[in-house]
Amino acid sequence: MVKVKRRSFTALLKNMSLRKSFIVLTILSLLVALILSTISIQILERIYEPLYKTMITNANIQHYLQPPPDAPKGTVPVTIAIGYMQPGSPQEAIVLRLISALNLLLPLLFFVISVTAAAAFFYKLKLKQPIGLLNDAANQISANNLDFSIQYDKKDEMGRLVDSFERMRSELKSSQQAMWRMMEERKRLNAAFAHDLRTPVTVLKGYTDLLTKYMPEGRIEPERLVSTLSFMSDHIHRLETYVDSMNTLQQLEHTEVHAFPQHTGEFARQLAAQTEMLSKQEGKTYELRNLLPASMLSFDDKIVFRTAENLLTNAFRYARSHVLITCEQLHDELVLNIFDDGPGFNRDELELTTRPFYTKNPSGGESHFGLGLNIAKTLCERHGGSLRLSNAEGKGARVTASFSAKVDKT
Repeated sequence: MVKVKRRSFTALLKNMSLRKSFIVLTILSLLVALILSTISIQILERIYEPLYKTMITNANIQHYLQPPPDAPKGTVPVTIAIGYMQPGSPQEAIVLRLISALNLLLPLLFFVISVTAAAAFFYKLKLKQPIGLLNDAANQISANNLDFSIQYDKKDEMGRLVDSFERMRSELKSSQQAMWRMMEERKRLNAAFAHDLRTPVTVLKGYTDLLTKYMPEGRIEPERLVSTLSFMSDHIHRLETYVDSMNTLQQLEHTEVHAFPQHTGEFARQLAAQTEMLSKQEGKTYELRNLLPASMLSFDDKIVFRTAENLLTNAFRYARSHVLITCEQLHDELVLNIFDDGPGFNRDELELTTRPFYTKNPSGGESHFGLGLNIAKTLCERHGGSLRLSNAEGKGARVTASFSAKVDKT
């Protein structure tokens, strides 16, 4: 036996558009008012009818026989009734006046009540709940609370409005979380910067105190003085490098992506030339496997090559003797995989290495501040991709950089 699912009239109205539901309720209210007016008029007519017969019976009517004015001779006279009707009692007169007033007022009253009831029902059915949800959500947002959600399962305009408001709340929450992450990252960056500056500042202060104390007395030999000034110059250079690094990190936040079509073969050739130069500087070997199809890809080569340079520099620094690079296209992404035969990453390094100023050697170096992977990660994310760290199956580290790169079919 087939069961037919019947939907109530209220359920149909809930999923009906505001305009259609308003028109339907208005027509229904007018029909109800018309029906009630008709019924009331009929009831008043029934009350009026016996009163009218009573007035006819009690009417003071006089009959006259009179021929028509221009009638020829021999015409039969016409009977004329002259008189007036009046109620039998004062109570009947009041009832008659009341009936006359109700005949005018009741239809108007029924139309006003029906339209008002339809409007109230329309508001309760279609507007009250979504307006309440939106008002509560607006109050939550004004109180800087985005950790909530609003749901309204109707398919009318208010349902779409609530869905749009929910999407806006979700985007605001994502933006707020991104802003908080950026602020936390900035705090960590400033803390790392202050921590790493403490050593050269302390050294410079110590050397300054030494020179201030002993130079006036001539107790510093020329060779010692030259050596001290050389150390001070090195630390000043380190401070300048730190400042440049901070400026670089600040500029990365405003890096814009300018993608344009370029051939994958030319990209692989330039990547090979870049790798060749770094390989010679470090005195280590490399292998580049170009797995890209011969086609045109749209991406920002400046961002990609800058990222590759940071990753390759890091790979050659920690590799024992060899670095492997693969470049391929996966879906709408350009993917670079860089393997080295070094010690790889431990568990803490997998989580912390992409943070700014993180190095395996806590004392750092004169020219290495632990910014390479952090810069690469930021550039990948700006280009619509990501940076992933892992350990190779055999031995060594693996870094995978992906960039949004669509095939150009023009």
